[in-house]
Amino acid sequence: NTVDIEDDLFWLRDDSRKNKNVLAHLKRENAYAKFKTKHLENLRKALYDEQLSHVQETDVSVPYKDGEFWYYSRTVEGLSYA
Repeated sequence: NTVDIEDDLFWLRDDSRKNKNVLAHLKRENAYAKFKTKHLENLRKALYDEQLSHVQETDVSVPYKDGEFWYYSRTVEGLSYA
């Protein structure tokens, strides 16, 4: 049994990030979301600042050896990490 599912938003997929129609649509969506949530800006900033207050933004882990190589992790304040 095969089930076909239609994805009405598939046209938004743009791995190259160069499709002008997709980029224009996303800019309009972002502007609309910003407009509709403008009243939440202070709360958004407060929540972000609260979260950052619990994180050491610049940090380096203790190096550890795995085979012939040494590994460590590092984060730098102001950079984005996922």
